[in-house]
Amino acid sequence: MIGKIIREQYKLTYLLGGGGFGRAYLAKDAKSYDSIWCVVKQLYPSINPFNPVDFKTAKRLFYTEAETLKLLGQHDRIPKLFDFFEEDNQLYLVEEFIDGYELSEELENRIFSEKEVYELVVDILEILQFVQINNVIHRDISPDNLVKRKQDNKLVLIDFGSVKQVLIDNDGQRRRTKTITIGKKDYMPDEQANGRPGFFSDVYAVGVIAIQALIGNVPSRDYETGEIMWRNIININQDLADILDKMTSCYFKHRYQSASEVLIDLQKISSNYINLEIIRSQNFKYSYSQQWYIRGNYLKNRKHHEEAILLYKKVLEINPTHCKAIFNIGIAHSYLKNYSAAIEVYDYLLNIKPNCIEALSHKRIILNKLRSYEEAIITLRMVIHCQPNQALYFIRHLC
Repeated sequence: MIGKIIREQYKLTYLLGGGGFGRAYLAKDAKSYDSIWCVVKQLYPSINPFNPVDFKTAKRLFYTEAETLKLLGQHDRIPKLFDFFEEDNQLYLVEEFIDGYELSEELENRIFSEKEVYELVVDILEILQFVQINNVIHRDISPDNLVKRKQDNKLVLIDFGSVKQVLIDNDGQRRRTKTITIGKKDYMPDEQANGRPGFFSDVYAVGVIAIQALIGNVPSRDYETGEIMWRNIININQDLADILDKMTSCYFKHRYQSASEVLIDLQKISSNYINLEIIRSQNFKYSYSQQWYIRGNYLKNRKHHEEAILLYKKVLEINPTHCKAIFNIGIAHSYLKNYSAAIEVYDYLLNIKPNCIEALSHKRIILNKLRSYEEAIITLRMVIHCQPNQALYFIRHLC
C-alpha cells in the first residue's frame, strides 16, 4: 500500500500502525494547497465486503459514525476529520495529523508531581466532557491515544473507538445491548470488558492514567475486590485521592457517571493546586459555553431547532452577550415560525450590537412575513444606514 494514491488524492507514505480493525497511514494530500500531511485510516468491517447487503449496512453505519467524528473534530484538541469515503469495497477515514509525541513516552520517563497530575486530569476531562455532551463514548482512552501537540504542548485525544463499532452480526443488524470489546486491558473497567461501556468507563481510564502518572507504573488491581491498589504507595492530598478512588471504583455505579461530575469536584479543590483560581473557574465556564454552542450548531444544522434553542440558552447563562448564540436562537425561532419570539431575540441582540446587519436583515424579512410593512421599511433603512455602499443591493434583493 505504501506509495499508493487513494481517491486520486491521498498518497500513502508510511504505515503508522494496524490491527484487527484496520490500518493507519501517514499520507500527503496532493490536492491541498501546500500538500498537507494527514492520517488515512483503512477500516476492516467484520463482514464479507462482497456481500452487497452486509456491505451496504456497514457503509451506512460507517457514514453515521464518520458524521459524529466530524462534529467532534470541531474541538481544538480532537483531530479534524477531513474526509471519509468508500473505494474498492474498503472504507476510509482521513484525519488531521497531530505532530507530537504520545503521553505514554512521558509516563515512561518520569513521575508527575501532584499538581501536574491534577492539571493532567483536568486537561483530559475537559476534552472528554465535550465528547460526552455529544453522546459519544471514546472506549479506548490510554496514554497511547493522548498526544502532546508540538506547537502548543496541549494534549489531543485521538483514535476514537466508536468508529470501530462498525461491526455487523450475521443477520446484518448492529449490536445494540452488547458491543465488541475495544480498549486496552489496563485502562478498561469490568463493564467495558463485558461489552457494556458507558461514560463512566472513560472516566475510569482517565483515573488509571492519573494514578500511573503519580506512582510511575500502571497500578495493579486487588484480585478479590477488583479495586485499584495505590494508596499505600504514595501520600497525596486526601481530597484528590478520594476523587481518583471514585473515578476508578470497580463497580460502575459507585463511580463518577460523567466527566462533568469529576470536573465539578476538581474545581472545589482547585485552590490547592492553582494560585489563579479565578482564571481556572473562568476556563471551566468558557469550556462549557463553547461546547454547548458547538452542539447547538450541530442540532440547528440538522433542523432540531427546539433542542438547539435549549443549548443556546445554556450558553447565554454563562455568557449573556454571546452574539452568535443569540442570533442562532432567532434563526431557530424563525424556522419554527415563532416569529414574535424571533423578533424579540433580534431586538435583544440589537441592544447589545446595534449595527448587527444579520439581525436587522432577518428582522426585516420576518416583518414582511407578518405584513408589518412600515416597520420593515424602517428596518431596511437601518440596514442601508449601516452599509450605505451596498444600498442598491439591499433595495434589489431585500425589498
